[in-house]
Amino acid sequence: MKLKEKWPVIKIILIYLLTAGIWVLVTDQVLLIFAKDIKEFYIMGVLKALLFIFVTAWLLYILIARLVNKVKQVEGSLTEAEIKYRSLVEEALVGVYLYQDGQFSYINPRYAEIFGYTQEEILNMDVMELVFPEDKPLVTENIRRRISGEVKTLRYFYRGVRKDGRIINLEVHGTATLYNGKPAIIGTLLDITDRIKTEELLRKSDKLAVVGELAAGVAHEIRNPLTSLRGFVQLLQKQDHEQQRYFEIMLSELDRINFIVSEFLLLAKPQVVNFEQKDLSIILQNVIGLLESEAILNHVQITLAYPSDIPVIECEENQIKQVCINILKNAIEATPYGGIVEIRVQRLGLDKVVIQFIDQGSGIPAERMEKLGEPFYTTKDKGTGLGLMVSYKIIESHHGELKIKSENNEGTIVDVILPVKR
Repeated sequence: MKLKEKWPVIKIILIYLLTAGIWVLVTDQVLLIFAKDIKEFYIMGVLKALLFIFVTAWLLYILIARLVNKVKQVEGSLTEAEIKYRSLVEEALVGVYLYQDGQFSYINPRYAEIFGYTQEEILNMDVMELVFPEDKPLVTENIRRRISGEVKTLRYFYRGVRKDGRIINLEVHGTATLYNGKPAIIGTLLDITDRIKTEELLRKSDKLAVVGELAAGVAHEIRNPLTSLRGFVQLLQKQDHEQQRYFEIMLSELDRINFIVSEFLLLAKPQVVNFEQKDLSIILQNVIGLLESEAILNHVQITLAYPSDIPVIECEENQIKQVCINILKNAIEATPYGGIVEIRVQRLGLDKVVIQFIDQGSGIPAERMEKLGEPFYTTKDKGTGLGLMVSYKIIESHHGELKIKSENNEGTIVDVILPVKR
């Protein structure tokens, strides 16, 4: 204990010694003056001792009572502060943790909620059980650096694994400290999964805006000379019968350029959308009819499962047709060696319908899945990446969802979820 901490006790002892010394000196002089014989001296000495005991007891009581009151006040302040800060930590919107010796000594409820466990479960787990395998070396190294004193504070990002197996993106901040005399780390944890998704949506939105501006400025200018070029090629084709093969290639490429420009225009100009009650079965049968010849050429069989309880939906028919054509065409092209492409329609609750496209194609590698729907990003040799982006935009305008699940060499499942009413 430091001198400052001992001072209240020392103060009581000094007061006691000073009081006792003064009492002995003063009362001894009084006895010498007033005691007439040895008997009186003895009686007065006994009375003096009793009075001394009473006075010192009373004095000690006052001093100790004051000390106890002061201690109670300090304890009350500490308890109040502890309750305040514990409440602050327990109710915090970010995860708070105290790490020591490979385990958590403390976590708040929000920390447990982020991972989907209870507080008791996490306190009995190894820290690395909550870390995505590829990020374990990063987390291990950052823990070592703080525990060893190499750095005091660190802020970094890593991926965690929830109890349900879902991968989440985390931002962690930790500071080296001492707990019970041993090195520890105290810090906060924030789930930034939704933030990253929002940032990704904003990036896609910015790219879409850029594509729209580019399309508005370029598409019409391209189409005018394109029409002239196609006309002259057709004219030359009628006059020169020896180079028919080259003319067909030129016309095919011109049509391809025209198709790309058409998709540009769809992005660039505002679309007049007329939502009406439509039967999905008719829309899908029309789409299958349009692509059936292409499917036969690729040795692909298209099947449609349409239950009788599917309600009509409120949509813009041509736009939904375009989405289905884009997805079905992708499914056919992804099955170059033949197979079956299934279209299943199901109810999703009372107010939604899901159209599911299932192919047996080559699938999409995991590293490419995140970029699907971005402008000019495509997995096809001759693709533009605009078809899927347009599909996302159309489904979004219908207040629906477009979800893609795929594994390399295992095929692809595309879910188009549409509300029955907008």
